[in-house]
Amino acid sequence: LQQLFAVEFFSARECDALTFESNRIYRHKVVRHNYTTYDLRRGQDSINPRTHPDIAVLAPLGSSHPFIYGRVVGVFHANIRFTSPRGSSLASIPFKRVDFLWVRWFEYDSSYDAGWQAKRLHQIKFVHADESHAFGFLHPTDIIRAMHLIGDFGSLGTDSGLPKDSVGRQFEALAWSGPRELEDDDWKFYFVNMFVESDIFMLFRGGGVGHQELHEYLQPFALDAGLDVLVLPEYDSDGQEVAVDEGDMKGSDSDSSEGSQDLDNDDTEIEDESDVELSDDEEAILSDNEWFENLGPEDGEDISDTE
Repeated sequence: LQQLFAVEFFSARECDALTFESNRIYRHKVVRHNYTTYDLRRGQDSINPRTHPDIAVLAPLGSSHPFIYGRVVGVFHANIRFTSPRGSSLASIPFKRVDFLWVRWFEYDSSYDAGWQAKRLHQIKFVHADESHAFGFLHPTDIIRAMHLIGDFGSLGTDSGLPKDSVGRQFEALAWSGPRELEDDDWKFYFVNMFVESDIFMLFRGGGVGHQELHEYLQPFALDAGLDVLVLPEYDSDGQEVAVDEGDMKGSDSDSSEGSQDLDNDDTEIEDESDVELSDDEEAILSDNEWFENLGPEDGEDISDTE
């Protein structure tokens, strides 16, 4: 109902008025999330509860950490109907498809000093299964990005309250034997990998080309990275930096009179060594051995890789 009407609270009669077509929920293997890459192309995260289940969603504005992390347990859709009860202000819906994810939530460990200043990855852990908010439902469009989490191998396992045979365990970890095996326990803590790719790296720096609408929420990351005091250089229309370093200006007094000539003349070009032609007398005559040693891939000579 929250997804349908964008309202937080509902009466018991309104909840009873929501029905599933044929009393069925349809399960899917994967959900794909599109995003804008750093070079302005479209990228896609493939989120699979068995192989790549971890995600990040936006935390409420003002939270100590901009993201809330979760592990997708199931991907579903349902065809629903809503018949507005008497006295309700909600409109009836004859038929609508609703997509949703079943998620097991992590909680951020605020006692662990992490971030750019601390030079440590952010640390999270599973919400204990006895807590009412350990699991929840989420619309796929609320996903910011799929995440890569690293188990804190030094803390070993922990009892998160979730039984080994729980339906809430769908992730299959890599096993020493080769094939994946259903993970029946949890690490006490997990680290959020901020360096898995450029787009996620920029998210944790407080920016990102494809996430400009999130910059207000990502201010804690930007402040931690020191972007608020960062002075960027200025460039002219040709892409040349125009900022002048004061240390370079002090050395101008010791220059010779030749250096006092007009420095604004931009027409002077320095020839590249490859463009300088030698006279016949100055050309170097290579021996047969030297000529052979200078062969490369561009001459059709294959160079074997060293192992």
